[in-house]
Amino acid sequence: MIAEALNAHASACIGIERYKFRFLRHKTYDGELFEKERFFRFRKADTNQTPDRSAALQKTYLLMKAKWDGARIVGDMVSDLLPLQGDMMQANPGMRFVCVLRNLKDVALSWEARANRTGSAWPAEKGFAAACEKWAQHQADLAALVDQPDLRSRIFLLDFDRLVEDRQAQADALRGFLGLGQDRSYLGEFERHARHLSRQPVHRIPEQFHDAYKAVNQAPARLLRRAAQEDLEQWGKEAAG
Repeated sequence: MIAEALNAHASACIGIERYKFRFLRHKTYDGELFEKERFFRFRKADTNQTPDRSAALQKTYLLMKAKWDGARIVGDMVSDLLPLQGDMMQANPGMRFVCVLRNLKDVALSWEARANRTGSAWPAEKGFAAACEKWAQHQADLAALVDQPDLRSRIFLLDFDRLVEDRQAQADALRGFLGLGQDRSYLGEFERHARHLSRQPVHRIPEQFHDAYKAVNQAPARLLRRAAQEDLEQWGKEAAG
C-alpha cells in the first residue's frame, strides 16, 4: 500500500521487492543498486518479482522509468528487512527506512489463515503461535534500532492501525520525512487505500489462541507506537513548513 502511494507521487520511485534476493539471501545492498541503468536491468539473483511476470509490475516499472530522472526518492519495498536494517543503514548513510507497525492480532490471524489455506505455499507450521514469536522478536529488534540516536532520524514509523482515521496526517508526515512536496495523485492513492481498509471486517482471536496471544510481551510495541506518534507530529510539521 505505501509503495503504491509513493509510486503515485511524481518525485518517487519505489521498487516492488526489486532486490529481495540481493538483500535477504546475499546481504548485498550498496548504493549502486539504485542507479538507473542497474535498477531497470533485472537479474535472476535480484528477485522473482519481475515485470515479465506481471502486467501490473510492467506498468509500474514503465512509469518509474519515465519519471526516474526527476525523482527525489528512489527505493525498494521488501518485507523481513529488519534483521539487516542496522547493517544497511551503516553501509548507506543516506538511506532512510519507512517501517509499518502492525498489531499482533492482525498479523497472527493472517499467518494462521495462510497456514490453513489449501494449496498454499505457506508452511503449515507458520500459524498463529509462530507469528506471535516472530512479531515479538521484530518489535524488540525495531525498538532497539529506534533507541539508537544516530539512526532514529532516519527511521519513520507508520502506525497502520491509525491510518484510516489519520490518513491525511500520515500522508503528510511521510512526505515530510522523505522530503517530498504535495502531490494530488499521491494523496488520492493514499485515500483509496484508506477507504478500502475502512471497509474491512474486525476479527476476534479464537479462544484456542488466547494463551499464545497473552504471553507476548507488548511493551516494545507500545514504545514504538508512541514513537510513531512523535514521527507523525514532527514530520507533519516538516511537510507543512
